[in-house]
Amino acid sequence: MISRDRACDVEPAQPRGLLAAEVTAGAFPGAVGVAFRDDVEIWSEQAGCLTYDNLVPTSVETLYDFASVSKVFVSTLALILVGQGSIEMATRVGEILTGYGRDIAEVTLEDLLCHTSGLPSVPDLHRDYPTKDALLEAIKHIDVAEDKD
Repeated sequence: MISRDRACDVEPAQPRGLLAAEVTAGAFPGAVGVAFRDDVEIWSEQAGCLTYDNLVPTSVETLYDFASVSKVFVSTLALILVGQGSIEMATRVGEILTGYGRDIAEVTLEDLLCHTSGLPSVPDLHRDYPTKDALLEAIKHIDVAEDKD
């Protein structure tokens, strides 16, 4: 077993070709993987196409909708920050992120984690706004439902 102190000295196994092999096997039409260490990209790979029917190749700039996959990570990190006292369940989005409309700025961490924020589900938002900057700008203008319960 590698000690925590030595873990950063060990080069990670480079999964070169893994994504391409899975695309070839039909596991998914395309994929992009990127790994960073200390804010430096140490590996990236793209393979396949956007969909089985869409023959547009993927690139390291391809955005994917993570849907519910991110919930477990975001909620875990948020609760770690709550446990450390860095934020509270009553912390409002506007206290952490700037530039959002009044409605979104008033949503609390508890609202987000309990799915009572009033934010709508917008499943194809990433398709309508294909760059990170465009997506973040679009999110700033999403209307919050009046009845959040």
